[in-house]
Amino acid sequence: MSGTERRLAAIMFTDIAGYTALTQVNEPLALELLENQRSMLRPIFRAHGGREIKTIGDAFLLEFDSALEATQCAVALQTALHAYNMSAAAEMKIRVRVGIHLGDVAHHEGDVFGDAVNIASRIEPLAEPEGICISEQVFDQVRNKVEVPLVRLDVPELKGVQFHIDVYKVVLPWEGVSQRTPEEAPAPAKRMAVLPFTNMSPDPRDEYFADGMTEELISTLSKVRDLRVTSRTSVMRYKRTDKGLGEISKELGVVTVLEGSIRKSGDDLRIGVQLIDAKSDEHLWSEDYDRKLENVFAVQREIANEVANAVRANFLEREASHMKLEETQESGAYVNFLQGRYLLHENTETSLRRSIDYFSRAVGLDPSFARAYSAMAEANLALGNGGYEPFTDAATKAEGLITKALQLNPELAEAHSTLALIRFTQDNYGEAEAEALKAIQLSPSIPDPYLNLSNIQAVRGRIQEALKSAKMGYQLDPLTPRAIGLYGHLQFYAGNDAQALDYWNKTEQFAPYLTNLYLTEYYFCKKDLDSADESIRRLEKLGPSDPRTIMSRACLDAYKGKGDEAMGALKALEESSKAGSVNINETGFIYWALGDRGAFFRCMSDAAKIHALPGIVLRYSPLYAEARVDKRFGALFQRIGIPV
Repeated sequence: MSGTERRLAAIMFTDIAGYTALTQVNEPLALELLENQRSMLRPIFRAHGGREIKTIGDAFLLEFDSALEATQCAVALQTALHAYNMSAAAEMKIRVRVGIHLGDVAHHEGDVFGDAVNIASRIEPLAEPEGICISEQVFDQVRNKVEVPLVRLDVPELKGVQFHIDVYKVVLPWEGVSQRTPEEAPAPAKRMAVLPFTNMSPDPRDEYFADGMTEELISTLSKVRDLRVTSRTSVMRYKRTDKGLGEISKELGVVTVLEGSIRKSGDDLRIGVQLIDAKSDEHLWSEDYDRKLENVFAVQREIANEVANAVRANFLEREASHMKLEETQESGAYVNFLQGRYLLHENTETSLRRSIDYFSRAVGLDPSFARAYSAMAEANLALGNGGYEPFTDAATKAEGLITKALQLNPELAEAHSTLALIRFTQDNYGEAEAEALKAIQLSPSIPDPYLNLSNIQAVRGRIQEALKSAKMGYQLDPLTPRAIGLYGHLQFYAGNDAQALDYWNKTEQFAPYLTNLYLTEYYFCKKDLDSADESIRRLEKLGPSDPRTIMSRACLDAYKGKGDEAMGALKALEESSKAGSVNINETGFIYWALGDRGAFFRCMSDAAKIHALPGIVLRYSPLYAEARVDKRFGALFQRIGIPV
């Protein structure tokens, strides 16, 4: 053909699953979905270098200069649509299939022709709704360059294609988390813990530097995909412990342990590290490093690489690039950052405010230090969660800081995790889930995004997925009350009473308050008031002034017919709320125990207005089964954007 140009290109086909059927029953809605799809996807195509050749009904035909650009574009568009669909009404969801092939095409009069176009059109229907399929030619180009798994499919010969072509499914992040249990997922090559480094410095005030080195190595090693690294909050329980490695490894569920010491004298550092097989007590590798403070970043990377090699794991190119993005080359900024992290983990009002001062100094010395902005956001959010500042104000500050951190480094996993928590507290569950999944994709050993994801899945009615995510978070952080409490609570709500009781019996020593709080609820559900009384007595020893303790005792009084005692506690909590503490949920639960359904629903409605509705408890606890058949129940969840 005259005027025909031939070249190698990646061809993408997309279409909307179920669109043809929809046009037959509701054409106006189908057209609305089509316009929504086009307005959402066209900016994504342009951002990834995609050239729109034409639209065919609900389908797009696009051309890209490389297979990598096409695949990255497909992942980006499905990520955007997944976040949209999470909060969209059922009839407004946009479920797109994507197929990609790489081959020779002919350009003629603004259109493209050739086998590559035909093959891409045959691959696209093999994708699941909200899924992506690629040809083996694309797979060969991208398999070591994309962040998502690629799985070969067992498919028949492609219609109209004379030779065999393997087809691969792109496994998107939410598919990996929601469809595989921890038991089904490929077992990590090694589970390891980085124990707290010993401070050997002459000045005991340099303790923050040893703790900072521990945390930095955990963060660095967490990006090695073949490793599962126990979180900082769990390993710090073993600081200055006299427990042996065998006992520690059993409690943490790890195979190998990294120990170390650090001596800081002025700008001189001496770091000693050893990797130990916890079962055999065999030393797998050890090394000493003499460095200057300004080179501490290089030391961390060097140690992390040595450890990865020792346990036969390898860094991916993208993981190394993430480490570079997260650094600061300004030693003063780094020291302030470490001091801030040290204080952040103390989690008192004074320490949190001091940590913010240190993070502010860090970004003052290096305005491009993304991790310092992210840590400052964590500290502000902690002030709100602790009741030291109005939560809305604290969350607003945190969101601004996270936005800055992600502008500087869009691949910062802990920033995405914190943003997921912020969105969850705002009842923005679609974005919250997308952010949690992004954090897991970037750094699969951080426990917080699994725990955040679990809460999101549970409140949205996906209890089995929530239980799997909670288990992953618990395995990564097995000694932290939040992880312990969530997993046990969801076991109970999933109907696994025997497993929950066995679990609580084993974990009470590590999370005594939460364990007894959930045991109290369990015994209330079973109408075993004597056992509930025993659990409440333990709560009264552990946290006598905690509103949840007061609520538990008042509910027991109500169930025993002691209405006056219950009302006395309720009035005290209501007065506390007027003084600034928010105890809406606790007062609502007492009203329920007293049988005042109207007051209960008024409290829950007030809680929903301030984004504090206890959605998981209301959705699953056997105590509130009667509430779930009340017409007012659905209105509560509609207020937070979740159909029930």
